[in-house]
Amino acid sequence: MPEEIAGSVVNLVFRNPDTLYSVVQVRSGREVITVTGPMPELSEGEKVAFQGVWMEHPQYGRQFKSASCAVETPTTLSEIERYLASGLIKGVGASTARQIVEAFGEDALTIMGEQPERLMEISGIGRVRSAQISESFEQQHAARRTMMFLQNYGISPGLSAKIHKKYSVQAESMIRANPYRLIDDIDGVGFRTADRIAQSLGIPANSDFRLQAGLVYALQDAAGSSGHTYLPREQLIWQASRLLHLPEEILEHHVQALTMAKRLYAEELDGTAIVSL
Repeated sequence: MPEEIAGSVVNLVFRNPDTLYSVVQVRSGREVITVTGPMPELSEGEKVAFQGVWMEHPQYGRQFKSASCAVETPTTLSEIERYLASGLIKGVGASTARQIVEAFGEDALTIMGEQPERLMEISGIGRVRSAQISESFEQQHAARRTMMFLQNYGISPGLSAKIHKKYSVQAESMIRANPYRLIDDIDGVGFRTADRIAQSLGIPANSDFRLQAGLVYALQDAAGSSGHTYLPREQLIWQASRLLHLPEEILEHHVQALTMAKRLYAEELDGTAIVSL
C-alpha cells in the first residue's frame, strides 16, 4: 500500500541526469529518511512530499522508494534565498540570491517568473545576465511543472524528462491542446497512453485529433500483431470504430484527411480499396 512522507531536503546524495534517478536525504519530523527514485532536481531546504513504499536495501538499510513527488514552492525569505543560492539557477550564487531577496522579499520568485526584467534593478545584473537567469529559472520550473503534471497520468519521470526535452517550457500547454501529438513525437508513448491523458483532460471523444490517431493506431496494431502492412479500407474503419467506440460513418472523411496529409496511403489492390502506412 503506497504511503506518503513529507519533509525538507537535507542532502543530495546522488543524481543521474539522464534517468532522473536520485538519492536524497529528507528530514521528516525528528527522522532523516533516505528517499530514492526518479524525481525533479531538488535543492537543500526544499519541502517535498513523496508517495511510495518502504524497502530494505541490503547495504544501506531502510529506504523510502518514491513513485511520485510534489515540491512546495518556497515561501519564507530564508527558504527563497536558500533555493536561489542552491546552484539550480544559472547565474545566481549566494550573494546574488541575497540581493534578490533583499530587493523583492517574498515576491522574489513571482517577479522572476512574471517580471524577469526587474532583475536589472539589482546592481551588477545587466540585460545579458538577467536573460540568463530568467531562462534558467523558467527551464527549472518548467521541468518540474511537466513532471508534476504528467505524473497525474501515470507517466514515469524518465518519460517526462524526454517530453520536457522535446517541448521545453511549452510542454504542458502543448499536451493540453493535443496529447495525441505525443504518439508521433515521443518514443515510448502509444495511443492508449495518449488517450488516457486526453480523457482526463476532457478532450471530446470525437475530436479530430483522437479519430485520426485512432485510425493510425488501428493500422499500426494490425501491422504489429498480424504482420499486415495494409488493411482494406472498410476493415480499417471497422477496427478503428471498435477501438474508439464511435460510429464508422464519422471516420470516413478522416481516412481521406490522413491520406491527403500523407500519414496514410490509399490505393486499390485487386479491386479492393486498401490503406497502408
